[in-house]
Amino acid sequence: MAGSWNSLAVCILFFTSVLAVEPPMLQPDEFPSDIELGSRVQIVCYLKKGDLPVTFRWNKDEKQLLTNERITISSSDSISSNLRIQRVISEDVANYSCTGTNSAGSDSFTAALIVRGNVI
Repeated sequence: MAGSWNSLAVCILFFTSVLAVEPPMLQPDEFPSDIELGSRVQIVCYLKKGDLPVTFRWNKDEKQLLTNERITISSSDSISSNLRIQRVISEDVANYSCTGTNSAGSDSFTAALIVRGNVI
């Protein structure tokens, strides 16, 4: 009987380690420091570490970012998300956060978009 308990323990440990999902770890990015009104800007949310699938979410000043013809979110693969702003306007000045989430947890970073010569 002791042998069967040892086998069961080994099986449980094996399946636990195989099924364990690593939470995401993002590579922080930041906006350039020389942004001017009317210019284009892009920031990337990149999955540095962690298991797939990962869902990316962008926020502007802690509220879900709404996209439009000037502000787009795209992804060319399963490990990154790109935020692009065409023709930066003063209303775009804010803190932008990206959060990556999988079944084991989430990670996020925040980057400030500051326009040169603009006072908030």
